[in-house]
Amino acid sequence: MCSQNYSHIIGKELLEIGKTDKDFLDWVIKQSGNVNNWTYNLEVEYTWFKSERVKRKLNNITNIKNTPPEIKKNVTIIKCDVTNQTDVQNAFKKICLSYGGLDILVSNAGAAWQGDIGTVSKSIIKESFDLNFYAHQYLSQEAVKIFLSQNTEGVLLYNISKQSVNPGKNFGPYGIPKASTFFLMRQYTLEYGKYGIRANGVNADRIRSGIVTDKMITSRAISRGVSKKKYMSNNLLGQEVLAEDVAKGFVALAKAKKTTGDVLTIDGGNIAAALR
Repeated sequence: MCSQNYSHIIGKELLEIGKTDKDFLDWVIKQSGNVNNWTYNLEVEYTWFKSERVKRKLNNITNIKNTPPEIKKNVTIIKCDVTNQTDVQNAFKKICLSYGGLDILVSNAGAAWQGDIGTVSKSIIKESFDLNFYAHQYLSQEAVKIFLSQNTEGVLLYNISKQSVNPGKNFGPYGIPKASTFFLMRQYTLEYGKYGIRANGVNADRIRSGIVTDKMITSRAISRGVSKKKYMSNNLLGQEVLAEDVAKGFVALAKAKKTTGDVLTIDGGNIAAALR
């Protein structure tokens, strides 16, 4: 997932629809994102609520085949490219035809392009914006259309990343589009709150995933002269943040009926990344 190859990075998309007997009664939940540690744990969190889900992945047939059986048995997979607005529109149409509507969007698409900001190529910047910003906008636009037509309010949730407020060296190609997605969330908060549509985000850091691979962890740890364990737990609490922690954060925001425009930080404590 950290490869600069477009086809490897843009890879996959997950679309989740959930119904529960309690907190998510009759709610349809669509989740976009990589099938990695934290998205798997988000699936587990919804399973706690006895949810029924549909997932969509983008352009990565291998990962579709490798979906864990306990998740795969409860989902329908739709191939789609979230950087293609027409593809996104068609995917939402399929969801509405199958399930009648939508109530929660978890917009998680993303990948970490790197490069020195003064010399990085235009193509890298464009590819990163396509996935790390425009995909979120395409997904949000379609979700909001459905929310408004249903007249049943709705929830937009974004995986924003700490890079949006605390940029790292050579991570500009990733962080700048993510910062735009942060303000995208705030714009939806401002313009659609009057319709009862809530928009919130999660800023997580150093979560083992399709972006933070063992190879990347090793590289970053070496560059900082620390062990991999120390690198992953280098926060104020001195604890590694797990995928399940992020999953619980998204569920908490989905249930927070009087909260909008919020960013929930899940990083073990990093004052430089704390919002003011």
